[in-house]
Amino acid sequence: MRRVIRHGDVNLVPVSLAAFQQAAARGQRVAHQGTVVLARGEATGSVHELSVAEPDQLELVQDGDTLWLRLTSVGTLTHTSDHATLTDIPPVTYRQVPERELNHFANSVVRRVVD
Repeated sequence: MRRVIRHGDVNLVPVSLAAFQQAAARGQRVAHQGTVVLARGEATGSVHELSVAEPDQLELVQDGDTLWLRLTSVGTLTHTSDHATLTDIPPVTYRQVPERELNHFANSVVRRVVD
């Protein structure tokens, strides 16, 4: 079974190639030069960035609020300041799922995590 890649408030959930292809049919291809910022801290300005050795090793599709990623080679996930670098992101297809938190004191409101 493929594992979820977690890096701070970035979660990359493995998905099937068919799911990626369906998203690609609906969404917009995202141009890049081998790197993509997956999250930017609203308060701190820090970034989580995924990179590959060659631009053709990463395919990106934006479908609504969801970013879909297809890696054909190992990727590297870095952070500006306080998260360890992950140098072994497996070459599979992912969907980025934003980190959420549940506020039990505000009628169990679910909200996105903000750095």
